[in-house]
Amino acid sequence: MPCHCHVMHRHSFPDKFILSSEACEELKVELGSWSRGLHYANDIIKDLNHWVVGWTDWNLALNATGGPNWSKNFVDSPIIVNPGKDEFYKQPMYYALGHFSAFILPGSVRVHSELSEPFLTLDLESVSFLTPASLSGLPHSIITTVILNKHDSAQTVVIHDPAVGYAEHKVQAHSIVTVQYPLPDAAES
Repeated sequence: MPCHCHVMHRHSFPDKFILSSEACEELKVELGSWSRGLHYANDIIKDLNHWVVGWTDWNLALNATGGPNWSKNFVDSPIIVNPGKDEFYKQPMYYALGHFSAFILPGSVRVHSELSEPFLTLDLESVSFLTPASLSGLPHSIITTVILNKHDSAQTVVIHDPAVGYAEHKVQAHSIVTVQYPLPDAAES
């Protein structure tokens, strides 16, 4: 669903949450496709930046032909199972999902983040979350930022948080990185 629709729904129904569901790559299985992993990350980041509170895959695991499913709509999947060899393959889509499911804990809250010059003209996307100390299991809160570089070359990004300062990070071409840093307790409120 286009992001403007999420915003429209949020404004019309502010007491309802939006859950993105039944996402998939509607193409035949392509083992090891990093472009599909980047596409997943792009969709998730855009959704999370537009009031979506969660994201689920249509079929987390399928066989090598993209099935089975009731509609015979054979698609790619984050995990491909090969029952004949008793094997499964974790696809790049699986690892893209991990940048969100492993680092953004339940109960975390999306916080405002934005790209500024010169990054506005580059193929970069990002989303940031605050995980309070009470959820992080640490004595301090954590800021988590997932950055997607869709550009053909590496990009050096500078993360600026007034509570902690500046941090520079090189994001390789066509990659996803997750940056986490502690937030002083006084800055959380």
